[in-house]
Amino acid sequence: MIAISFVGNLGADPEVRVLENGTKVLNLRVAAQSSFKSDDPAEWLDCAMWGDRGAKLQEMLHKGSKVFIRGSFNTRKWEKEGRTGTQLEVRVDDLQLLDKRPDETATNPEGRRRDPAPAPRQNANPFRR
Repeated sequence: MIAISFVGNLGADPEVRVLENGTKVLNLRVAAQSSFKSDDPAEWLDCAMWGDRGAKLQEMLHKGSKVFIRGSFNTRKWEKEGRTGTQLEVRVDDLQLLDKRPDETATNPEGRRRDPAPAPRQNANPFRR
């Protein structure tokens, strides 16, 4: 097993496949920069997250989402139209969404402005009687 961790952006909306045995697989295509130079091309990595967790994450991910992925390389054999081959993909163990969350203080689901948290009391000393 060869471990890998990287930060990248999704190149397409993720897809969930359900196998014949009912297992769910979230498939991702991620572009990751291999260096800090902006003119270097991105490396494209095919990633797969197995199980229900991946299926739940699909709702939060979309093309362009910035993610941190930790996993291991996995060689997958395939056959299509009489041809066979192998493909290197990342088996995802951990995925963290790195996009900024919307401003939670702006509005609530009904569209009304939320009240800010109350200001702390002046001279609030918990050791004073």
